[in-house]
Amino acid sequence: MVDAITEGIALALQKVFGENYRILLEEEQDMYGPCFLISCKNPSVKQFPCGRLFRKNTFCIRYFPKAENSRTECSRAAEQMFSCLKYIEAFDSLMRGTQMQYEIQEGVLRFFVSYDCFTYGKKEESFMGTIDSRTNVKG
Repeated sequence: MVDAITEGIALALQKVFGENYRILLEEEQDMYGPCFLISCKNPSVKQFPCGRLFRKNTFCIRYFPKAENSRTECSRAAEQMFSCLKYIEAFDSLMRGTQMQYEIQEGVLRFFVSYDCFTYGKKEESFMGTIDSRTNVKG
């Protein structure tokens, strides 16, 4: 699931920013800009009745600007990311990005976005048997 969403994010970024920006899925020893590093932070699953699962997938997309410590370049990239990551293609449909926010620390943009969804897991078997009950009314 996380891999499909990561690919959708990478495609959306590539459409807007073009081929001149590298898109990485793992940190490299020599990180130089302009490039994006996509990672999923603390994915979680919550069970619901009828075999439904709520999957919470929060992503951190780090942007390393071409010019070192360029807050202006980071801010411009963040504004473009707000629009291009609003909807991404994953699982042959569109997924909506929510809870978007960003921060710039040490010259690197950290953009956070969540792609949460319901999925169906295995249907739980019922372990309840049958019970017979007899009652008598007095009077």
